[in-house]
Amino acid sequence: MDLSFRLLRGWWIVVITGVLALLFLVSLTPKDVGFLAMQLPHSPAGNSVFQLTTFLGDGLFTILICVFLALKVSYRKAMTLLSGYLLAAFCVQLVKLYILADMPRPVMWFELNGIALVVPDGLKPHRWNSFPSGHSASVAGLTLFLASLSPRRTLHILLGFIALLVGYSRIYLFMHFPVDVACGLSIGAITMWITAWGANRQFIKYQPAWAEKSFFAK
Repeated sequence: MDLSFRLLRGWWIVVITGVLALLFLVSLTPKDVGFLAMQLPHSPAGNSVFQLTTFLGDGLFTILICVFLALKVSYRKAMTLLSGYLLAAFCVQLVKLYILADMPRPVMWFELNGIALVVPDGLKPHRWNSFPSGHSASVAGLTLFLASLSPRRTLHILLGFIALLVGYSRIYLFMHFPVDVACGLSIGAITMWITAWGANRQFIKYQPAWAEKSFFAK
């Protein structure tokens, strides 16, 4: 599982470009203007599509993929993905709950700053603990990990765009500001790279017999 830029250039270029674009937007516009500028027209159908899309960044979805890997692929891959997800989740929650506790999400931020904001029907955004986006961190780590399992560059690029789409869904659903998403994507990518690098070294060093087996392929 080599997550290097050299082998996964397509994924890294797509995601890094997306993160830089979000940060560029943040640096050029006031917080409310940048957030509203990224809103597409809302509709019940659009809300449903993005609510399904955002589930790809839910921790439960990543855990389901871990279970599938353990059952059908290998314990090594399942443990690597799970470890990367847990490290990203720890970093995100550390920032959310302790370092930058009670950062207002868009709805609360607009309210606190006395700026009118109409929440589209059908959306029920949270109000606090905005920074960084946990869904963005989770999907970045997941898609980077999945990209490492295939040599196909077109798949790497597709997975990179999926990561950005899930990140955007958090903005569309009024859950996060662009900077939350940019930092979440960065945390997810970095923690997964660190985890995969560390796991590879340990598995190569000790070569446990069970590592390449799975539940259904003992």
